[in-house]
Amino acid sequence: MDTIPKAEYVWLQGNHDANILAQLRISDELRDLCDYRRHMKTFKYWKHLPYLYDRNKCVYRLGQVGFAHGFEASANSDEHQAYILGVPYGLMVFGHTHKPRDVEQAKRTQTLPIPWGPWYCNVGTMGRLMPRYMERKRNYTWGAAACVGEATILKSPRLSRSWEAQIIRP
Repeated sequence: MDTIPKAEYVWLQGNHDANILAQLRISDELRDLCDYRRHMKTFKYWKHLPYLYDRNKCVYRLGQVGFAHGFEASANSDEHQAYILGVPYGLMVFGHTHKPRDVEQAKRTQTLPIPWGPWYCNVGTMGRLMPRYMERKRNYTWGAAACVGEATILKSPRLSRSWEAQIIRP
């Protein structure tokens, strides 16, 4: 923790993390054993954002760029979530679907074109691409990537992009 004193460490809780901690998902006797927060001493220094579909609670923002685990898994889920969780001209970075997707601008809601639509991308999964629990299921679309870029740290909205980003795949 001493190497980068000004860095803010952030944990975006995902659906699997939320399941581990949820009442009635794991017996009370075992929940403490599965609680990842108890097994990392440095976690007390991290900012924790809950797995709630609420733009004010689950999104970590750097200027116009927002980071959220993601909630939906349809073909258009990243675009749809960018409208709900993002800001005009901003970028939303997701990972829930495990499928990397390049930076792209959301083009519409329903059938109306929106020229100021937010941008979105997906970094895929940061976990194993072939976990044992997926041996008999389809995961051929899974992948891993990183979103690399720069953002101007703004406190008020702008009517233009104040960030640059791209997806890099290994």
